[in-house]
Amino acid sequence: MACAKHFEPCRLWWTDAAQEIHGTFVSEVSSRLAGITGLQASITFQPVTKSFLQRSVDSGGNPQGIDVLKAPFFWMVENWTCSNASDDGAVQAAADAITADINALLAQKPYSATYLYMDDAGKGQRVFQSYPAANLRKLKLIRTKYDPLRIYTNLLVGGYKVADV
Repeated sequence: MACAKHFEPCRLWWTDAAQEIHGTFVSEVSSRLAGITGLQASITFQPVTKSFLQRSVDSGGNPQGIDVLKAPFFWMVENWTCSNASDDGAVQAAADAITADINALLAQKPYSATYLYMDDAGKGQRVFQSYPAANLRKLKLIRTKYDPLRIYTNLLVGGYKVADV
């Protein structure tokens, strides 16, 4: 990817990626969830710049192993709400299918990446599995050092836990 050195090609792949993701999202929401009352479905594109990533590295780490030289990136967040709790299962199933379809689309493109941002990851997504093995080992050592009794691992419900990988 030439994006780190040339603004124009980078701008174009961002535009292409955003348009393809948006088009897939809108099309699939319309077809899969047309009958859901009070549905609100949206996507948010959040830029991740080279300088943002470099500051992370400079201040002590990059546990996700994101290649700064390939920046900029963006991550996409899907947002889902509906009026009736009885529709939650259908919305979750559609959200999972739409996410899988977007990921499959991106896997065929040169701008695909595997990193999942923990704060925005959805239920069932494998966040820590996208980290480099060496970084994951380091995180596990930190967890062992600061939580030897496994309080944050075992007593807090839900969430992504490095010890479970």
